[in-house]
Order: sequence, then C-alpha cells, then structure tokens
Amino acid sequence: MHGIEQRKRQIKAQQGFTALEVLLVMVVAIIIVVIAADRGSKLKGNNDTTTEVSNIATLANNTRALKTSIGYGASTTSLVGSLVAIGGVPSNMAITGSDINNSWGGKVPIASTGTGFTITYNSVPKSNCIIMASQLSQGGMFSKIQVNSATEVSGAYSSAQATTDCSSSAANIIVMTSTS
Repeated sequence: MHGIEQRKRQIKAQQGFTALEVLLVMVVAIIIVVIAADRGSKLKGNNDTTTEVSNIATLANNTRALKTSIGYGASTTSLVGSLVAIGGVPSNMAITGSDINNSWGGKVPIASTGTGFTITYNSVPKSNCIIMASQLSQGGMFSKIQVNSATEVSGAYSSAQATTDCSSSAANIIVMTSTS
C-alpha cells in the first residue's frame, strides 16, 4: 500500500500547471510588460529631449561660424541653405528641400536678425518643451527664449513658467534668439 501512495504523489506532482496557476503567471507577465512599456516611453521622451538639445547646440555653434564682420546678413534672411552647404546640420536631422526637421517632424527655420540669429523649433511635445525651455535658457547659449506666444524670457526660464507656456500637448513652438 505504501508504494501505491507514493506512486499517486508522483503522478500528481507530474500533472503540470492548473488553470489558476497559468492565469496567475499570465497576469504577472502582463503587469511586467505594461510597466516596461511605460518606462520605455518615458526613456524615449528623455532621449528625444537630450538629442534635440544637442542638435540645437550644434546648429547654434555652426550658425555662429557663418557670422562675418557685418553679421549674418539682412534681418529675416534664412541661414538654412548656408548651414546645409557647410555640413552644419546634425546628421540625425532630416533635410527636406530647404527645410530642416526635428525628431517630431517640425520645421526648424534658422534666420538672421542682422547681428544675431533665431532658431525656431516647431511641433515640440509638452513634456519635451518644458525641459528644453528650462535647459536652453541656462548657460548663455541664447539671449532670449520664447515659447508659443508667451513673453520672451531673458535669462533662466523656470520650469513653472515653461509648464504654463508649453500649453499644447504636441505642437509647441520654441524660438531661441542669439545676439552673437
């Protein structure tokens, strides 16, 4: 009899997962996938911001290389053609005809103000806009930054102000002005 009891336990141990156990494993797997997807999208958003801030710094530095003793040319003159000609556009930015595009598909016009220039970033998502406006206003790269139709800010653009000014979920415009 003792051998029969032992054999029944072995058979029961080999039966596999019950439906409840399979369901529990599936629920845990779904939760893990949802958490990973959420964190992945946040990381991508941060990566986009870092990439675009780097692109803006490159565009600004390469635009400064175009300055002559009389400045950048007549006010409102596009500097995009000259930047493309000297290879001054980051390789990860799309160039379509005479337009530069950011990672969100927005146009990036760069224009002379005479003695300075502006870089305009279109179609910036809200979360990226807040971080970019705050970061780009520090360090002296630009003398003024304007988000959408808000008042231009000279100096530090606080994250609280940027949160208010970056009012569109996906179509904010950041205008950065350099006087050098």
